[in-house]
Amino acid sequence: MDFLKPLYEDELNAEGDVDIVGLSFQRSRILTELEPVAFDATFEDWLAQRKLNFIEKANEILNLFDNRNRFEQLQRTFENGKVMPFLGAGISMPSGYPGWTQFLFDACSESHVTEDDLSTMLDSGQYEEAAQVLHNDMTAAGFNELLESAFKSNKEIYGAIHYLPELFPSSSIITTNFDNLIERVFKGVDQDFDQVRKP
Repeated sequence: MDFLKPLYEDELNAEGDVDIVGLSFQRSRILTELEPVAFDATFEDWLAQRKLNFIEKANEILNLFDNRNRFEQLQRTFENGKVMPFLGAGISMPSGYPGWTQFLFDACSESHVTEDDLSTMLDSGQYEEAAQVLHNDMTAAGFNELLESAFKSNKEIYGAIHYLPELFPSSSIITTNFDNLIERVFKGVDQDFDQVRKP
């Protein structure tokens, strides 16, 4: 759970820096450098409390409608190895990659297509058509170069994507994403996919 340490550090630092004789120090830095054992202990306490908070919130949701029965059915299906994740841009956005809508607006700014025309298409759910219009206007080379520059950089990995290797260690994963975050997060824990198929 080391990937959650930056989140814990952000919470430690939320009250502001500590000033000592005109110098400012982050609270997390003071704790990690002067009392690393205490930092690790408080981090474990924070993790435990965070887990309890999530369980409490999950129970609130499960008690609505017929959610608990649905969840228990999903849990049984998961335990039988019959759940395959289908992931979209939301899994990559915490790491700084754009969602598809943002990418299309970024492409729009480099094309002759107006934002109003793009908005009209997106408002009516014509995402593929909008991408094709932009592709045609920018040419394949221009559109694909923007696609590469937006999604092929190796940004630092943040967010729930870190849980994938724990939840689905030997599963297939389907994604609509152009970035390589899923492959990288699995490689980070010495797991690899047998093959990766790209569209």
